[in-house]
Amino acid sequence: HVAFDASGSVLWTCAKDKLVLAWSIPEGECIHRFEGHRGAVWGFSLHNEEGLMLSCGADGLVLMWEAKSLTQLFEMELPGVVRCVEWSFGLCLRFACCSNGFKAKPAAAYVYELTPGADGAYSSRCLSSIEAPKLPSPAAQVAWAGPYREWLCTVHDGGLVLFWDFVTGAQLVRLEAHEEMVSKVAFPSADGRLMATCGRQDMEVRLWCLAPEKEESDGSDFGDLDDMGGPAPTPQLMRNFVCDRPL
Repeated sequence: HVAFDASGSVLWTCAKDKLVLAWSIPEGECIHRFEGHRGAVWGFSLHNEEGLMLSCGADGLVLMWEAKSLTQLFEMELPGVVRCVEWSFGLCLRFACCSNGFKAKPAAAYVYELTPGADGAYSSRCLSSIEAPKLPSPAAQVAWAGPYREWLCTVHDGGLVLFWDFVTGAQLVRLEAHEEMVSKVAFPSADGRLMATCGRQDMEVRLWCLAPEKEESDGSDFGDLDDMGGPAPTPQLMRNFVCDRPL
């Protein structure tokens, strides 16, 4: 997994060497090194406003770091490999993640909220857990989607992309985005109505519109769960881009 910070001057990477690294651009110098995982690091997510970074990995851990000081602030263990983690938008420290499950614990997608205590320690609260058999297979990716990022999106085998009401755990839409594996979904930071999906076998990138334009927001910061609901996504294929190799 690779990603730029909001300024575009730092490139973040993670890999099977158990590390999350930050690199200066264009110098290519390693400026930060985050050590804490006991296995491959599968993903991370940056909270640019708060200066926080989440990481997840094969050890089943979700770790939160203060990006500038390299200080680990929070640790949580889930059953099985945690394949993806992503911060939500707004003022709340809310994030989604997905794990493969382990033994009697099924694969699941979770939404958690973190709260700092008076002593500086963070506590977590599970807002939602979507488990098998609701999930057709372990999710390879989880992401926030929608005009106000009000939907939870999970990616599965067989080209499936599912959309959920994360408050109730209800499935909103089942989209057969590709004929085979979807290797990645992405949403523009400025507009969660658009989605790009990458198909590994069909070697296509498909651009989707999930919802028509909405009226101006009332400024809600997603602090109230009761205000999070909205109509279900209505995916419309806008364009496909054919590549010459698997994606």
